[in-house]
Amino acid sequence: MTIIAPAAFTTWADMRSRVLRKAPECPGFRIDDALKEAANEFFSTSCVWRMLRATLLTTVADTTDYAYTPPTNGEVNRVHSAWDGTDELDVMLPGEEDDSEPDDETDQFKVGCRPTNTLYLSHVPVTAGNVIAGTLSFKPSVAAVGIPTEAWTLWAEEIACGAAAMLVTEPLKPWSQPSTYAFLRGRFDEGIRDASISAGPTRRRPLRVTPL
Repeated sequence: MTIIAPAAFTTWADMRSRVLRKAPECPGFRIDDALKEAANEFFSTSCVWRMLRATLLTTVADTTDYAYTPPTNGEVNRVHSAWDGTDELDVMLPGEEDDSEPDDETDQFKVGCRPTNTLYLSHVPVTAGNVIAGTLSFKPSVAAVGIPTEAWTLWAEEIACGAAAMLVTEPLKPWSQPSTYAFLRGRFDEGIRDASISAGPTRRRPLRVTPL
């Protein structure tokens, strides 16, 4: 199951009580910080929050970068598939743009994303007006007030464990419990794996192997 166009969001404040059970006496503002870090890792790794068959961009001649407006509380995480009409395009993962030559002009390009909410093409497009559609995943934005309620309903305990794992290793605090870190982190990792499986594949086209 992927999370598409979430109708409601659970706020950081509404999530605190689950974390507080695992990190007693931790102040609310610090719990919120840990929840934001945990949520960012959860969504950026699992890619469970997505938009399918969205219009990614419309090509402009001699332009490789395009601003994208994400949904409420979201920030673009990754491009998973891209289509130019009926032609499927390759997508780039972070770092793969280093292999491209952006000064080349062609309509046989790849599509990727970079911070913040910017989609880009591997090569300068020759033709203007090509509508590129595809699938994106999202993570919480810096200004997000919370996460999709669907995700909290399914993985509340795991996300709370992820936040608590960041807190219990803080030294000389009332909530310091380093011995619980391995358990908490393990539950969090299990939640990420479960969400990843639930979301399904994150890359359609096979990776190309460079010949030796």
